[in-house]
Order: sequence, then structure tokens, then C-alpha cells
Amino acid sequence: MTDAHVDPRGLLTLGFALYADTRLPGVRMWHANRPGGAEVWLQDPDGSAASAATGEAAHEYGARSLWQEVERVHDEYAALGSPESRDFGLTVTARRHQTWLHHPERIIEPAPVREAAR
Repeated sequence: MTDAHVDPRGLLTLGFALYADTRLPGVRMWHANRPGGAEVWLQDPDGSAASAATGEAAHEYGARSLWQEVERVHDEYAALGSPESRDFGLTVTARRHQTWLHHPERIIEPAPVREAAR
């Protein structure tokens, strides 16, 4: 278990979903509304997972510290002013696609993967 510094409700905007999908490629996130809050689950393709509910500690499993990663990405998102979905764009070519913020030159890159401390 780890302390959850971000309330899971803060992860449930479309703007954050667009940002997190680019920064944490392959990480799936789903949620359930709960009385007084929400519960969020995260999973990566290699089997690492995390879950957290409003007012409770986060649980992490596997090689990655997914909850810590999503909190770090949420902090970045907040530092950018918590952009809304209309602030993002997508450029698609035959070779790749790129998500950008505010203008095509401001490309959002994937975050480095961090393994859990042993």
C-alpha cells in the first residue's frame, strides 16, 4: 500500500484521459463511482496493476509503480493548467500519430517507465 495523494475523482476528466493515454501508453484505466467519491483501477500490458479509492490508500501490484506514475502524470497535467479535451490535437501520418497540446509543435511524449522499488 501507498498513500494516495491524488483523489481518484481528479483522474476522471476527458482532458486528463487524453494526456495520460499519451504519457502512459498501454496503461488502461477504468473507474466506478462510489458514495462520496470514486475508485480507479490501472493495469499495464505486462500485468502490473494499481487501485485507489477516494479517502483510501492505493494498492500497487507487479513490476511498475502504476499509482505513483499516474500521480506524477497528474501533477504534470495540473502544472499545465489542467487542459480540457479541446486543447489537445492529433496528427496522423502513415508512419505514426502524435498527440499535441495547443499547437502541433507541442508534442506530448510518453513518460519513462518506472519499476517499483524492491
